[in-house]
Amino acid sequence: MSGLGVLVLVAALLLAACSSNGSAGPSGSGGTTSIPVTATGNQVTIKGFAFSPSVLQVKVGTTVVWTQEDDTFHTVTSGTAGSPTSLFDSGQLAKGGTFRFTLTQPGNYPYFCADHASMTGEVRVS
Repeated sequence: MSGLGVLVLVAALLLAACSSNGSAGPSGSGGTTSIPVTATGNQVTIKGFAFSPSVLQVKVGTTVVWTQEDDTFHTVTSGTAGSPTSLFDSGQLAKGGTFRFTLTQPGNYPYFCADHASMTGEVRVS
């Protein structure tokens, strides 16, 4: 493999490792700050008690699909913990479950898991 090929391979591996969990540094208390992972597309994965990407940018009219991969039940509930909205709520999603919602107006739409309030995400619609 040429030097350029090795460099491309290393860069790809580093990119994959950095984007795998959506946070910068160790999780938990201790003053670390999580940096949201922002992506485009229409897919959000629920895994490891996190939404990935934590921030999704889509166009008006896009149907966002959340796929639940944890062994524990989770929800996709619009709003914030303590202040849910009635825009969307997946109900309890078991492992392998999916939830779809079409966003028809521009704006920022925060959401969370009603069972695990520390799990938060946002869809930004333009």
